[in-house]
Amino acid sequence: MNDKSLGDWKDFIKAVVALYEKGRSEQDISSEYSGCSVAWKGIVSDIKLDEEFSPGIAMSMEPETTPMSKGKVLRSDHLFLNVDENTSASWKGCSIGDSVSFTATISKASGPFPEIQLSEDDEDPEVLLMIGLYGCQKK
Repeated sequence: MNDKSLGDWKDFIKAVVALYEKGRSEQDISSEYSGCSVAWKGIVSDIKLDEEFSPGIAMSMEPETTPMSKGKVLRSDHLFLNVDENTSASWKGCSIGDSVSFTATISKASGPFPEIQLSEDDEDPEVLLMIGLYGCQKK
Protein backbone atom coordinates (compact mmCIF):
# COMPACT_ATOMS: atom_id res chain seq x y z
CA MET A 1 0.00 0.00 0.00
CA ASN A 2 1.26 3.45 -0.91
CA ASP A 3 1.70 5.51 2.25
CA LYS A 4 1.33 8.88 0.52
CA SER A 5 -1.45 11.07 1.81
CA LEU A 6 -3.02 13.54 -0.58
CA GLY A 7 -4.66 16.44 1.21
CA ASP A 8 -5.25 18.94 -1.56
CA TRP A 9 -7.38 18.20 -4.64
CA LYS A 10 -5.97 21.14 -6.63
CA ASP A 11 -2.37 20.05 -6.01
CA PHE A 12 -3.27 16.50 -7.03
CA ILE A 13 -4.81 17.75 -10.29
CA LYS A 14 -1.73 19.86 -11.07
CA ALA A 15 0.53 16.86 -10.41
CA VAL A 16 -1.53 14.57 -12.66
CA VAL A 17 -1.48 17.15 -15.47
CA ALA A 18 2.31 17.58 -15.10
CA LEU A 19 2.91 13.82 -15.28
CA TYR A 20 0.57 13.41 -18.25
CA GLU A 21 2.21 16.25 -20.15
CA LYS A 22 5.63 14.69 -19.55
CA GLY A 23 4.34 11.72 -21.54
CA ARG A 24 3.65 9.41 -18.60
CA SER A 25 1.02 6.75 -19.34
CA GLU A 26 -2.15 6.26 -17.30
CA GLN A 27 -0.56 3.11 -15.85
CA ASP A 28 2.51 5.10 -14.75
CA ILE A 29 0.38 7.85 -13.22
CA SER A 30 -1.81 5.27 -11.52
CA SER A 31 1.18 3.43 -10.07
CA GLU A 32 2.38 6.75 -8.62
CA TYR A 33 -0.87 7.13 -6.64
CA SER A 34 -2.22 3.58 -6.28
CA GLY A 35 -3.18 2.98 -2.66
CA CYS A 36 -2.74 6.62 -1.61
CA SER A 37 -5.12 7.92 1.01
CA VAL A 38 -6.88 11.17 0.20
CA ALA A 39 -8.60 13.83 2.31
CA TRP A 40 -10.52 16.08 -0.06
CA LYS A 41 -13.55 18.37 0.00
CA GLY A 42 -16.39 18.74 -2.49
CA ILE A 43 -20.08 19.49 -2.87
CA VAL A 44 -22.57 16.62 -2.92
CA SER A 45 -24.26 16.59 -6.35
CA ASP A 46 -26.08 13.23 -6.16
CA ILE A 47 -26.78 10.55 -3.57
CA LYS A 48 -27.11 6.92 -4.65
CA LEU A 49 -26.64 5.05 -1.38
CA ASP A 50 -29.51 2.65 -2.10
CA GLU A 51 -28.23 1.46 -5.49
CA GLU A 52 -27.82 -2.31 -5.61
CA PHE A 53 -24.68 -2.58 -7.74
CA SER A 54 -22.89 0.73 -7.37
CA PRO A 55 -23.89 2.68 -4.26
CA GLY A 56 -22.15 5.97 -3.79
CA ILE A 57 -22.06 9.73 -3.66
CA ALA A 58 -21.39 12.03 -6.62
CA MET A 59 -19.29 15.07 -5.78
CA SER A 60 -18.70 18.35 -7.60
CA MET A 61 -15.07 19.35 -7.31
CA GLU A 62 -13.06 22.49 -8.09
CA PRO A 63 -11.29 23.43 -10.25
CA GLU A 64 -13.72 22.50 -12.99
CA THR A 65 -10.99 22.63 -15.61
CA THR A 66 -7.21 22.95 -15.67
CA PRO A 67 -5.36 24.21 -18.77
CA MET A 68 -3.10 21.75 -20.55
CA SER A 69 -0.82 22.10 -23.55
CA LYS A 70 -2.00 21.95 -27.17
CA GLY A 71 -5.25 23.77 -26.33
CA LYS A 72 -6.53 20.93 -24.14
CA VAL A 73 -8.14 21.28 -20.71
CA LEU A 74 -8.50 18.66 -17.99
CA ARG A 75 -12.09 18.40 -16.74
CA SER A 76 -11.85 17.49 -13.07
CA ASP A 77 -15.15 18.66 -11.63
CA HIS A 78 -16.80 15.31 -10.90
CA LEU A 79 -15.93 12.40 -8.62
CA PHE A 80 -18.03 9.35 -7.85
CA LEU A 81 -17.30 8.01 -4.39
CA ASN A 82 -17.95 4.29 -4.07
CA VAL A 83 -19.59 3.68 -0.71
CA ASP A 84 -19.83 0.21 0.79
CA GLU A 85 -21.62 -1.17 3.83
CA ASN A 86 -18.62 -0.31 6.02
CA THR A 87 -18.71 3.41 5.18
CA SER A 88 -22.35 4.10 4.26
CA ALA A 89 -23.35 5.13 7.79
CA SER A 90 -21.01 8.12 7.59
CA TRP A 91 -23.06 9.49 4.68
CA LYS A 92 -26.51 9.24 6.31
CA GLY A 93 -28.13 12.64 6.69
CA CYS A 94 -26.07 14.06 3.85
CA SER A 95 -27.98 16.25 1.37
CA ILE A 96 -27.40 17.44 -2.18
CA GLY A 97 -25.59 20.77 -2.03
CA ASP A 98 -23.72 19.99 1.21
CA SER A 99 -20.05 20.91 1.29
CA VAL A 100 -18.37 17.78 2.62
CA SER A 101 -14.87 16.72 3.60
CA PHE A 102 -14.18 13.05 2.92
CA THR A 103 -11.45 10.47 3.03
CA ALA A 104 -10.85 7.65 0.57
CA THR A 105 -8.13 5.50 -0.94
CA ILE A 106 -7.14 5.47 -4.60
CA SER A 107 -7.76 1.95 -5.85
CA LYS A 108 -5.03 -0.49 -6.71
CA ALA A 109 -5.00 -2.06 -10.16
CA SER A 110 -7.32 -5.06 -10.30
CA GLY A 111 -7.75 -5.61 -13.99
CA PRO A 112 -7.01 -4.09 -17.36
CA PHE A 113 -8.08 -0.56 -16.39
CA PRO A 114 -5.83 1.89 -14.53
CA GLU A 115 -7.06 3.57 -11.33
CA ILE A 116 -6.51 7.01 -12.83
CA GLN A 117 -7.76 7.45 -16.37
CA LEU A 118 -7.57 10.44 -18.66
CA SER A 119 -10.06 10.08 -21.47
CA GLU A 120 -8.93 12.07 -24.49
CA ASP A 121 -10.30 12.49 -28.01
CA ASP A 122 -8.24 14.23 -30.70
CA GLU A 123 -11.33 16.17 -31.82
CA ASP A 124 -12.36 17.39 -28.35
CA PRO A 125 -10.33 19.87 -26.27
CA GLU A 126 -11.55 18.34 -22.99
CA VAL A 127 -9.67 15.52 -21.31
CA LEU A 128 -11.84 13.79 -18.70
CA LEU A 129 -10.33 12.63 -15.41
CA MET A 130 -11.66 9.43 -13.84
CA ILE A 131 -10.38 8.05 -10.53
CA GLY A 132 -11.17 4.75 -8.84
CA LEU A 133 -11.71 5.35 -5.12
CA TYR A 134 -12.76 3.03 -2.29
CA GLY A 135 -13.29 3.31 1.45
CA CYS A 136 -14.99 6.65 0.83
CA GLN A 137 -16.08 8.09 4.14
CA LYS A 138 -17.52 11.44 5.19
CA LYS A 139 -15.38 13.13 7.84
